[in-house]
Amino acid sequence: MGVDISSCSGVLASVDDMVCFINGKNKKQVVEICKDFYEDMESNATQPPDQWEKEKLENFKPLKDIASKKTISDIQEAVGSVVNVSGEPSKYDLDTHVLYEESVQSLFEGIISSYEDVMKVSIPYLQYVSAWGSPRYNGWDVPLGEACFVFDEEACFVKTTSDEGKSLTKAIGHCSVTEWSEYSC
Repeated sequence: MGVDISSCSGVLASVDDMVCFINGKNKKQVVEICKDFYEDMESNATQPPDQWEKEKLENFKPLKDIASKKTISDIQEAVGSVVNVSGEPSKYDLDTHVLYEESVQSLFEGIISSYEDVMKVSIPYLQYVSAWGSPRYNGWDVPLGEACFVFDEEACFVKTTSDEGKSLTKAIGHCSVTEWSEYSC
């Protein structure tokens, strides 16, 4: 058994950064995206749902009643609350991860798409959602134990910041590239 190590880089956004894609212009669209997302998840669950599906539905439950949220900050809080990290960062941790990361990515891809539509901008590709647990393995520049949304670095820069990079900076307040290492055993 061996260990594979790869060097990675991208523009990282936190959950607080990502909920900035929800604004007054796309509020109604985001509410619909969230309701549809939860309803689809609920209807695709086996009947009765197994334990994993129950836990997943519980994690995304804040989206079920999102239509009752009146302010943008309430909607942002509800959406942000479904992004949760499992594991405790430590010197040798390789188990820290975002719960239901593919579903979280799918939800935010829909939110980003609605932002692009109403703001008439193009945002770089959201490559994946991750959380890191070890500075020794993952690098010292990545936040440990926090969900990070990784945007394609190359779409953000062309010797100077690209239009997509400028749009990302406007949306989340920065467009800085971070590098880290990935280990697989």
